[in-house]
Amino acid sequence: MNKPGVLIGGLIVVVLIVAAVFWAVDMDVTDSGELPKVDVDVKEGELPKVKVEGGELPKVDVKTEEGKLPEVKVDTVDVEVGEEEVDVTVPEVKMKEETVTVPTVDIEEPQAEEPEAAGDTKKDE
Repeated sequence: MNKPGVLIGGLIVVVLIVAAVFWAVDMDVTDSGELPKVDVDVKEGELPKVKVEGGELPKVDVKTEEGKLPEVKVDTVDVEVGEEEVDVTVPEVKMKEETVTVPTVDIEEPQAEEPEAAGDTKKDE
Protein backbone atom coordinates (compact mmCIF):
# COMPACT_ATOMS: atom_id res chain seq x y z
CA MET A 1 0.00 0.00 0.00
CA ASN A 2 1.25 3.49 -0.91
CA LYS A 3 1.01 5.44 2.37
CA PRO A 4 1.97 8.91 1.05
CA GLY A 5 -0.60 8.63 -1.76
CA VAL A 6 -3.37 7.64 0.67
CA LEU A 7 -2.40 10.45 3.02
CA ILE A 8 -2.42 13.06 0.23
CA GLY A 9 -5.71 11.69 -1.14
CA GLY A 10 -7.32 11.85 2.33
CA LEU A 11 -6.02 15.39 2.83
CA ILE A 12 -7.51 16.47 -0.52
CA VAL A 13 -10.88 14.95 0.44
CA VAL A 14 -10.85 16.82 3.80
CA VAL A 15 -9.97 20.12 2.08
CA LEU A 16 -12.77 19.61 -0.47
CA ILE A 17 -15.30 18.87 2.30
CA VAL A 18 -14.27 22.01 4.27
CA ALA A 19 -14.44 24.14 1.11
CA ALA A 20 -17.91 22.75 0.25
CA VAL A 21 -19.18 23.54 3.76
CA PHE A 22 -17.94 27.15 3.57
CA TRP A 23 -19.38 27.54 0.08
CA ALA A 24 -22.76 26.07 1.06
CA VAL A 25 -23.21 28.11 4.26
CA ASP A 26 -24.79 31.51 3.65
CA MET A 27 -24.47 33.83 6.63
CA ASP A 28 -26.60 36.98 6.34
CA VAL A 29 -27.04 39.12 9.45
CA THR A 30 -30.56 40.50 9.24
CA ASP A 31 -31.15 41.51 12.87
CA SER A 32 -29.53 44.84 13.70
CA GLY A 33 -29.88 44.24 17.44
CA GLU A 34 -30.70 46.89 19.99
CA LEU A 35 -29.29 48.45 23.10
CA PRO A 36 -30.74 47.52 26.48
CA LYS A 37 -33.44 49.82 27.83
CA VAL A 38 -32.28 51.89 30.79
CA ASP A 39 -34.55 53.78 33.17
CA VAL A 40 -32.75 56.45 35.19
CA ASP A 41 -34.58 58.16 38.06
CA VAL A 42 -32.99 61.50 38.96
CA LYS A 43 -34.18 63.91 41.62
CA GLU A 44 -33.92 67.62 40.97
CA GLY A 45 -30.96 69.23 42.63
CA GLU A 46 -29.45 72.64 43.14
CA LEU A 47 -26.04 73.85 42.12
CA PRO A 48 -23.81 74.99 44.96
CA LYS A 49 -23.37 78.73 45.45
CA VAL A 50 -19.83 79.79 44.65
CA LYS A 51 -18.19 83.14 45.31
CA VAL A 52 -15.16 83.90 43.15
CA GLU A 53 -12.87 86.81 43.87
CA GLY A 54 -9.98 88.04 41.75
CA GLY A 55 -7.21 85.67 40.84
CA GLU A 56 -5.37 85.01 37.63
CA LEU A 57 -4.74 82.13 35.34
CA PRO A 58 -1.78 79.92 36.24
CA LYS A 59 1.43 80.30 34.27
CA VAL A 60 2.15 77.20 32.23
CA ASP A 61 5.44 76.39 30.54
CA VAL A 62 5.28 73.41 28.22
CA LYS A 63 8.52 72.15 26.74
CA THR A 64 8.33 69.99 23.66
CA GLU A 65 10.79 68.52 21.26
CA GLU A 66 10.69 69.60 17.65
CA GLY A 67 8.90 67.03 15.52
CA LYS A 68 9.47 66.00 11.93
CA LEU A 69 6.78 65.10 9.45
CA PRO A 70 7.33 61.98 7.36
CA GLU A 71 8.47 62.50 3.79
CA VAL A 72 5.68 61.56 1.39
CA LYS A 73 5.99 61.28 -2.38
CA VAL A 74 2.75 61.71 -4.29
CA ASP A 75 2.53 61.20 -8.04
CA THR A 76 0.16 63.68 -9.65
CA VAL A 77 -1.10 64.23 -13.15
CA ASP A 78 0.28 67.00 -15.34
CA VAL A 79 -2.52 69.44 -16.27
CA GLU A 80 -2.03 72.21 -18.78
CA VAL A 81 -4.66 74.94 -19.02
CA GLY A 82 -4.86 77.28 -21.96
CA GLU A 83 -7.27 78.98 -24.31
CA GLU A 84 -8.08 78.98 -28.00
CA GLU A 85 -10.49 80.85 -30.23
CA VAL A 86 -13.39 78.80 -31.62
CA ASP A 87 -16.42 79.91 -33.69
CA VAL A 88 -19.63 79.01 -31.84
CA THR A 89 -23.26 79.68 -32.80
CA VAL A 90 -25.11 81.39 -29.95
CA PRO A 91 -28.77 82.50 -29.73
CA GLU A 92 -29.68 86.18 -29.94
CA VAL A 93 -31.64 87.27 -26.85
CA LYS A 94 -33.69 90.45 -26.52
CA MET A 95 -34.31 91.67 -22.97
CA LYS A 96 -37.24 93.79 -21.74
CA GLU A 97 -37.74 95.42 -18.35
CA GLU A 98 -40.92 94.66 -16.40
CA THR A 99 -42.09 95.64 -12.90
CA VAL A 100 -43.00 92.72 -10.64
CA THR A 101 -43.93 92.33 -6.96
CA VAL A 102 -41.40 90.47 -4.83
CA PRO A 103 -41.55 89.42 -1.16
CA THR A 104 -39.76 91.50 1.47
CA VAL A 105 -38.60 90.77 5.01
CA ASP A 106 -38.34 93.40 7.75
CA ILE A 107 -36.51 92.36 10.91
CA GLU A 108 -36.35 94.54 14.01
CA GLU A 109 -34.08 93.61 16.87
CA PRO A 110 -35.64 93.76 20.32
CA GLN A 111 -34.13 96.32 22.68
CA ALA A 112 -32.00 94.44 25.21
CA GLU A 113 -32.43 95.32 28.84
CA GLU A 114 -29.42 95.31 31.12
CA PRO A 115 -29.74 92.29 33.45
CA GLU A 116 -29.33 92.78 37.15
CA ALA A 117 -26.47 90.82 38.66
CA ALA A 118 -27.33 88.24 41.28
CA GLY A 119 -25.50 88.22 44.60
CA ASP A 120 -24.16 90.94 46.81
CA THR A 121 -23.06 93.40 44.10
CA LYS A 122 -24.08 97.04 44.54
CA LYS A 123 -24.55 99.72 41.91
CA ASP A 124 -22.43 102.82 42.24
CA GLU A 125 -24.78 105.77 42.60
